[in-house]
Amino acid sequence: MTLRCVCVFLLVAMTATLPAFAKANRHAGPAPAEIAVSINGAPLSVEPPPRFVGGRLLVPVRRILDALGLPFDRRGKTITTQAGDHTITLNEGSVELRGILYAPLRFFSAGLGASAEYDPRGRKVEIISGSVGHSSVVSVAGGGREYMGVVQAVDNDSRPPSITVTSGASVKTVRISPGAQFVISDVAANTSVPGSLESVHVGDYAKISVRKDGSVDRVIDSFASAHGKIAALSGNTILLNDGQVIIPTGVTALSLNGVGARTTDLQVGDDVDVRYNLETSEVREIIASRRAPTAMIAAGSVAIESVEPSVNRPLRQGDSFSITMRGTPGGQATYDVGAYFTGLPLRESSPGVYTGRYTVPRGANFAFAPIFGHLTVRGTEAPRAQSASEISASSLPPGVADIAPEQGQTVNNSQPSIYATFTAGAVPVSPSSVVLIVNGHDVTASATRNARFIEYHPLSAYGDGDVRVTVRVGDMAGNSTSKSWTFTIRTH
Repeated sequence: MTLRCVCVFLLVAMTATLPAFAKANRHAGPAPAEIAVSINGAPLSVEPPPRFVGGRLLVPVRRILDALGLPFDRRGKTITTQAGDHTITLNEGSVELRGILYAPLRFFSAGLGASAEYDPRGRKVEIISGSVGHSSVVSVAGGGREYMGVVQAVDNDSRPPSITVTSGASVKTVRISPGAQFVISDVAANTSVPGSLESVHVGDYAKISVRKDGSVDRVIDSFASAHGKIAALSGNTILLNDGQVIIPTGVTALSLNGVGARTTDLQVGDDVDVRYNLETSEVREIIASRRAPTAMIAAGSVAIESVEPSVNRPLRQGDSFSITMRGTPGGQATYDVGAYFTGLPLRESSPGVYTGRYTVPRGANFAFAPIFGHLTVRGTEAPRAQSASEISASSLPPGVADIAPEQGQTVNNSQPSIYATFTAGAVPVSPSSVVLIVNGHDVTASATRNARFIEYHPLSAYGDGDVRVTVRVGDMAGNSTSKSWTFTIRTH
């Protein structure tokens, strides 16, 4: 009884103080960055923020280049961008931390001709660029152009369809050519999937690459998301079970089980997917779902009894699974894989049983996506149903981030600690997949390993000379990678 009373007291206290807590966390995101960033005097929200590593100030590259209106092309740890007629490449000095590529601050001054300084008193990175600034359009190699900005409109009815983006006072409507490639990127979840024009939402941040002949080559649509269950509600404020505070605004589209709703329609325990604007952290869309007990379904009404995938394990590119949905017979049915792939068809294989098959496409990378079922019978739509199990998939292998001793390093210790750390996307690393080989010998059994790192302390001394190391790592979907390097021992 005492524990129950304490829990009730905490919930009451949390609900009572929620408005004040929400006010202090109005942008519903991560805590303020320890090191702030401004570009041409304007504050820039950067997540993750700059950080010091080994005494060096490192800055996340992509977010800064996007803000400067410059293209970002990454191949491994090599970054290439285009400023005017100049191509700038960063080959050395970059660092990958948890899948985010950082570069020393000097990259922005030496390479881009911008003024880039760090103010230690104000703990702020200041970048001044008179040549590029907050441009919504830049020239790219090959005579093409790149338009970028916040999506203001998506016109699927025009021929050809179009996307309108704005950046400051600049407004540009780009007509989308047949065959244009779409990449949908959730920067908060570090996921990206192939998509279509229907996947682009108003409020997202789009980068549209146009060829020299005026045809659209690629659209990269980016947003930030949150997912969880509602833990508490107070007025217009929503608290999720992981502590995130969600505050809808006048532009927020809110739905419950596929039907337009208001915050007052939501309940504690509802599942929600939240979509944010990258530039402002403004909440643009809240998709809520609630599982209705079967006993509440009225006889003769249009309803979905269940929708479930046939697997509950992580998947990789090319893996397939079936979806079975049961509900009112004689209807038209579709399903969504989370918010990533929507409107996929189901066929009625027997009365009231709708089935389909999904194959993980190239580039898919998403985590904990439920299956949503939709059913319409003679013009009447059933409440959206959600699967009990969730799907994770990745087309990308895990990465090997920090290593020690580093490639080419000379150490004066004959028994140096050897380690490597790992990064993973939507699917976590499988600790049992990690293998460490030193000078041709498998030393995994003598090492400490988990999903984040492997570390080995040699039991006997190595002689002077080169030491060759190979580490192999895989994720729970079966994607794998390896990294080899050499360091030197010199004790005399």
